Order: sequence, then structure tokens, then C-alpha cells
Amino acid sequence: MLVTGGTGFLGSRAVFQLKKYRLKKIIVLLNISPKDRIRGVTYIKCDLCDEFAVEKIKNRLKGVDYVLHAAGVIPGFSGPGKPEQQDFVKNTAITVSLCKILPKDIKGFVYVSTMDVYGVPLYLPIDEKHSISPLTYYSLGKFASEEFLRIFLSGTKTHFTVLRYSHIYGPGEAKIKVIPVFIDKVLKEEAPVFYGDGADRRDYIYVDDAARAMVLGLNSGFDGVVNIGSGAPRSIKSVFEKINRICKKDIKPVFRPRQKAKYDICCDIKLAKRKIGFSPEVDFIEGLKRHIDYCMAEIKR
Repeated sequence: MLVTGGTGFLGSRAVFQLKKYRLKKIIVLLNISPKDRIRGVTYIKCDLCDEFAVEKIKNRLKGVDYVLHAAGVIPGFSGPGKPEQQDFVKNTAITVSLCKILPKDIKGFVYVSTMDVYGVPLYLPIDEKHSISPLTYYSLGKFASEEFLRIFLSGTKTHFTVLRYSHIYGPGEAKIKVIPVFIDKVLKEEAPVFYGDGADRRDYIYVDDAARAMVLGLNSGFDGVVNIGSGAPRSIKSVFEKINRICKKDIKPVFRPRQKAKYDICCDIKLAKRKIGFSPEVDFIEGLKRHIDYCMAEIKR
């Protein structure tokens, strides 16, 4: 088993879940040294954007049967002073480089994509038949990688599954994301800023459920695309209110004029249930409590 991005927010959870299976070997590709190593996992340091470094590890991937491809640039993390186009360039480059060094007889390949490829919803809930209209270079890069992999793996016996995720939350989520920002503000008793009325609805899924979907996708042998989310959208304002209540605070947000057009996201997960056996298990409130406990522990360190 090869996992890219296996030390990241989502990929690290998937590696932990893979340990339940009797795999001969789990290989994790990473471009920075891991804080914590999981016993029995082989870590290979390699920047997939560096062609020379990639070629050097090719022989170490012989015998790989399955791939979970979660590596990628986080939106907004292209780097100081770098244009947003880097989100597109790096995400596609990572995928292309990976394919250059994979064995030709891969049995299964799961790619971590995003619901953002659909753009502004034309209807709700969004199913896999919805038209594709990326709004950002990040989502464009994700869709380009989907298509590259589809072509690259066509004509092979590889089962290729694309998982388009809604908003993943939980301990370890990037601190620029809305839920960790809200938690941080409430714990510090500071007012968060809402651009608009906070009525925009988003579909949130807990990180452990999201990781489980990766393993289910691999086990299913399903060829195609499925959406992964909760199917139960929540307004941004209601999410903040729940965090307030759990923390026993009464912080009031600051409202400012909307900067982007309002639209809601609701994920249709019926196909995921049928094809890979996925249903979310972690209740939203329970997920928030775990996330808040994690943030409080970090503050105490």
C-alpha cells in the first residue's frame, strides 16, 4: 500500500486505519519529516514536485499494489507571496510525477478530490451528475488531476475511485479554516467576523469518517466518482452557535458586508452508500467536542 500525503490532516488518519488490515507493507511518501511515526510504516521523504528526487525513489515502489493519493497543496497555502496559480500547478505536478514512478500493474487507486470542482451549485443536493465548473485554481487542479488519472489508468485493470469531499473538519485541521478559527476565537473570547449574515450552509464531515471513506473506496473495487459528506448542511452561523454552547461562552460575532456571492452546499451521498458502503458515523456535535478538546489541549502546551 502506498499513501501520499500520509502525514497530513486526512492521510495520517487513513494510514492509522490501514493498520487494521494485514498488509505486507505500508509506504508513506512525504516531503517533510513526520512528527510522529506509526510503528510498522515505511516513510520515504520525497518532494513529488522535484523530478530528480522522484526518479531516485522509483525502485523503492516496486511491488506496490494499491495507492491512496491524498497529497496536495492546501488552498491558501501556496506560500508567502506566491500567486494562487501555484495551487493548480503543484497539485497537477504532484499527480503527474507520482504516475511516472508507479508500477504498471496497480490493482487499486483512490484519489482524494473535492466538491469544489462543481462550482456554484445549480441544484441541491449536489450529485455526481452535476456539471463541473471550478471557481478556483485549487479546484481546477483537482479536476485536472482526476482527468489525468482517468486517462493514465484507462486500458489497465486498475480500479480507479475518485472521492469528492465536502468540508472535512476535526483535530489537526488547518487553522485558516472556519471551524478552527471559530474555536480559537471563542476560547480566546474574541469576536469572529462574519461576512454576510452567516446563513450560508456548508456540508461538514468529521476527519475520521473521511479517512474511513478512503479505505472503503479501496476495498470496494468501484470504478468511478462518489461524493463524500454528511448530506446534512449547516449554516455557518449555527456552527458558531454550537461551538459557543459547547464552550459555555456567549461571544457575539461581528457582521460585515458580504464579499462573495451567497450559495449553499449540500452533498448527495446516496451513490457512496450504494457503491462503497459509506455512511458518516461521527455525530456533528461529537465531532465538534473532539475538535474543541484538541484545541484546548494545544493551548495548554
